[in-house]
Parts: sequence; structure tokens; C-alpha cells
Amino acid sequence: MSGNSIRNAYNSSLLYPTYAAYMYVVGTIGSSAVSLNNLSNLAMNDNFIQNTATQDACVACVFVVGSIRAKFVLGNQSTFLVHKNSVTSSFTKNSAYIVNFFMNSDMGSASLDLNVQSLFSVSNNSLLNSSVHDSYYNIYLRLQSKYQRNITMNNRSVLSIQGCYSSGNTVGSAMPVYVILHNASVNGEFASLLSLGGQSTFTISNISVQDESGRTDHGMLFILVDGPVVLSSASSFAL
Repeated sequence: MSGNSIRNAYNSSLLYPTYAAYMYVVGTIGSSAVSLNNLSNLAMNDNFIQNTATQDACVACVFVVGSIRAKFVLGNQSTFLVHKNSVTSSFTKNSAYIVNFFMNSDMGSASLDLNVQSLFSVSNNSLLNSSVHDSYYNIYLRLQSKYQRNITMNNRSVLSIQGCYSSGNTVGSAMPVYVILHNASVNGEFASLLSLGGQSTFTISNISVQDESGRTDHGMLFILVDGPVVLSSASSFAL
């Protein structure tokens, strides 16, 4: 999906969000999975949202929810690409995102798996002149479950977040990159895992934020993993 725009969208009731693209995969009594293999490509490029007044404003929203298991898999040189998108001059009652990538499993596990030279890339996106009630993010990547949360990368796979710019005014937090693997329940028995192997790369670079409100938390990067981070076989984690 590329080259689309939403301009001057106004929702007077402020009840509904504005999305350029929304993927919702749910398994209410089982598992949910999104799997891309054999040179597959899922891309959101050159999309634009301008002057929105909504609950949330988001260019690419991906929800994978399964009661037992939620899984997103890239394999065999497949790609998930979000490139050169923007939200500008927006007024938003809640939060504004370029990418909202959320996985949840109330009773099991949530996992993002990158294999065989696959690529998960968010690059050269911008949030400009935003006035939002809560927070704004270039990427909000969150894995939530009662038991296990895993990001696993192998065989020269790449997770890349580069060239993200945020500028504006917010009551809440300004956080261009937000990555969290955490427990949805205080009674959960197991932990999260961020694992890089087989010469894989997790890189975050060229991130900037400028916010004029100065009211709450502002930063470039927030990463929370309630468990081990494992690098093996010439893999790299670069900031």
C-alpha cells in the first residue's frame, strides 16, 4: 500500500480513529498468526495523514491477538516495510502513530520471528506539528502475554528502525521508538526473550524528537524486556 493520503479528516464526535491501513488478526479461542515466506512483501510506503481530529491517528496499525498464541513470522527473504510516511498538522484526542504493532495473548505466548534474511524495517517516517492529548510514536512495538513474549531473529535477519523524526506539542509522552515485551498479568510465571542469532542485526539509528510542551516524559528510545537479551553467532544490537 503506497502513495495514499487522508487530508483534512475531521470527526466532530471524536469517537473513531483515523488509519491509513489497519490489520486485525484475532483468534478468540485459539491461535492467531501472520506468516510471510518465500520473498513475500508487506509494505506501507509514502502515505500521508493531514489535519486529523480523531481518537487516534495511525498510518500502519497491526494487531495480532490470540487467546493461546499470537505470532508474526517473516521468513525466506520476506519483508515488512514502513517507509516515508507522515502524520502532519494533526490534532488528536488520544495518541498518534506511524506504526502501532501490537501482539497479545491472554493465556499463552506472543512472538515476532524473523528468519532467513528477512527484514522488518521502519524508516524515514515523520510526525510533524502534532498536538495530541496522550503520546506520539514513530513506532510502538509491543508484545504482551501472560507467559512468554519473544522476538527471535536468525539467519542474517534484520530489524531496523532508522530516520524517524517527531516534532510537535503533546500533553503526554513524545517517544519516537517504543519497544516493550512485558507481562500482561502480575501472576505470569515466565519471562520475555529478545534473541539474535545467525549474524542477525537489530539497529536503531538517526532518531530525533523536538517537543515544545515540556510537560511529561520525552525521549528518543524506550526499550523494556522483562527477561534475557541473547546475542550469538556474530549478531549485533546497535544504537
